[in-house]
Amino acid sequence: MKYISSIAKYITKCLISSRADEVTPYFMSEDIYNSVKHNHKRIFSVEDSAHAEIFFDYPTEYEANVLEFIKDLN
Repeated sequence: MKYISSIAKYITKCLISSRADEVTPYFMSEDIYNSVKHNHKRIFSVEDSAHAEIFFDYPTEYEANVLEFIKDLN
């Protein structure tokens, strides 16, 4: 586990979160995002989706953000 946390700051991240999520509070996504020291990161958030429901509530925005994230990796 120590090894994973030492390299985690270098791993590309696409965070998807909701301010209404009661399982994984929004501040956790913000903390992860802010801890990443490079620019290969993205955070996509909405106000009102329950945990793991953003894909169903905002399918167009979800897909656009994920595809743009992947495109930006090249």
